[in-house]
Amino acid sequence: MKILRIWITILLTAVLLAALPSCGGDPDDSLSYQEQECVFTGVCKLEDGDYTLQISLHTDGSRELLFLSPETLSGCRYIRDAAGAYSFICEDTVLPVAGNPTVETVFGLFELKESDLLSAELEENAGEGLNVLTFAGDVTVYLSSADGLPLRFEHPLLTLTLHADGREVAKP
Repeated sequence: MKILRIWITILLTAVLLAALPSCGGDPDDSLSYQEQECVFTGVCKLEDGDYTLQISLHTDGSRELLFLSPETLSGCRYIRDAAGAYSFICEDTVLPVAGNPTVETVFGLFELKESDLLSAELEENAGEGLNVLTFAGDVTVYLSSADGLPLRFEHPLLTLTLHADGREVAKP
């Protein structure tokens, strides 16, 4: 009987130890969406107001930020090519520009490094699990546990909330 108790204790301990890693979020491959062709739509909150954006990420490192609102910027876009050069396009005008700090911050949210990960936790939000990742630089990323795509980024300069129905990831 004593041997049975010992085996049951060992089995229960093994099961509990196996379950522990899932309680802390899953940082492994949590940034894999950054390596794919992706298009995200969301609202960026800044001190001067809200901006609805479409952000396109390309595997060659180029990026595009399209303004959907406010109306004064709607249709204008910042493009960063694979070499890191920026252009601002509005209507028929294309201007080479220096990197805008806010635009660079938005693009930087999609270029995080796992080596800068400080913590990972699993939270519940409206019936959906969220992997909450905190990175150096006071950046927090909320990833859907269902598909691994980001839902919200919090940065000291801005908050970017992505529309779950406006996220697309190109399938290889």
